[in-house]
Amino acid sequence: MTKITKRDVPEILALCGLMALIVAIALFNGDAQQHVISRFDIATLLLPFALLLGLPLLRKRGFEDQPFFPIGFCAVIFLLWVLVSMLFVVSEPMVFLTWGRYACYFLFIPIVGLLASEQRTRTMLYTLLVGVGAAVSLYALYQYFAPSNPGAQYAAGDISRRVFATFGNPNSLGEILLTPLAATVALFGSLKAKGRYALGLIFLLEVAALFLTYSRASLLAFFVGTLFGILLINWKAIIPAAVLTAIPTLFVPHILERIRDSFVIDASAEGRLIWWKAAIQSGLQSPVFGKGMLRVLRATAPKSLAIYKGYFNNDSHNSYIQMFAESGIPGLILFICIIGSFLWGAIYLSRRIKDNVSLSIQNAALAGGIAAYAVNAFFESAFQHPRPAVYFLVMVGLMIGLGSGYWRKDEVALRDPHNRLERWWQNSAARTLIFKTLSPVDVFAESKIARLFITRYHHKQEQK
Repeated sequence: MTKITKRDVPEILALCGLMALIVAIALFNGDAQQHVISRFDIATLLLPFALLLGLPLLRKRGFEDQPFFPIGFCAVIFLLWVLVSMLFVVSEPMVFLTWGRYACYFLFIPIVGLLASEQRTRTMLYTLLVGVGAAVSLYALYQYFAPSNPGAQYAAGDISRRVFATFGNPNSLGEILLTPLAATVALFGSLKAKGRYALGLIFLLEVAALFLTYSRASLLAFFVGTLFGILLINWKAIIPAAVLTAIPTLFVPHILERIRDSFVIDASAEGRLIWWKAAIQSGLQSPVFGKGMLRVLRATAPKSLAIYKGYFNNDSHNSYIQMFAESGIPGLILFICIIGSFLWGAIYLSRRIKDNVSLSIQNAALAGGIAAYAVNAFFESAFQHPRPAVYFLVMVGLMIGLGSGYWRKDEVALRDPHNRLERWWQNSAARTLIFKTLSPVDVFAESKIARLFITRYHHKQEQK
């Protein structure tokens, strides 16, 4: 048994905070709005605490071997732009809390990445996500077969019931399940043959729950994510993978009709078109700076009230349109760059680890989950919903941790004259200021400015 020392405390604190957050998000049975206190849900309340527990780890290890460029670079520029845009258009203090939540998102990713850089901890996180996915899926199946028919309120056409587990809405459950599905495949790639049979059954259970949500956005995202993950391993396997992915459609009642309805403007699609139009019109009033975080609600809320007769819907059901309405065209471009940088990281990593089958499967699974979530965000405000967004961040952090040791470029490559920007970043005081440490004293002590003052001081002492 490994002895726990004082040096292990930061890792233990960060891991406990992360695991508690993952479990709490799955266990909390919220209402349709999923709020705990006022307008704060369980993820918004617990994320800062998990982040605080992770700060000692970040202080101890810094941002070692983290792919700042372009992932962190895009996130920092996005946060700066959103802050500047809000100063121009918003005077309400509550919207700055939303900006703080986004800042917590991007700081949370490297903490997960540091934890996931060790294989044992990464396997623990995979196992936890798989366990959460299995438990949620079992509860969803219970809802489907329960005599009380709790999903009847979400009936659509010939579909008499849709499952939602503890997430108050079938679409929310579909968003959440994309992460456990990716973790199940990743754990399958990291384990030996013994545990893979059980993981295969859990994967089928999670797929069944996903299909029983009848969420067309999540089903499309699942298909796209699967194909993207396969492309990172072997493009020749796309056709067999597509066939295997489509097999559940033969067993789930009315699923084919539900998929065909995607090409029909029904009540659900009509509602989304109304929200999208309202959000776009709101954003066009201020295309450069946007309306500010949460201000788009004022444009979509009256439409939601008219559609749902009193039920207050709090988003535009499209993360990208909502980001345009809230932060303008520059904010939308930067946000797309962030998502693109995640996918770039997966593609870059796939080339570096192509000779390692286990790591390749894990990376493909996580990359597929990231791509699936990005597709799902075209039809839901997935990145604005804290509960599924936190699971997405964990998935990104696992991918970054998986690439530990592969992100940093060789010194020979840095000396290449074509890598001037990368070389400047590696040697700049800005990198030290942002990523070396959280202590202001250490930042100053290690900066070029401090070294200049110290050199001059020693020079004067020698002259005396």
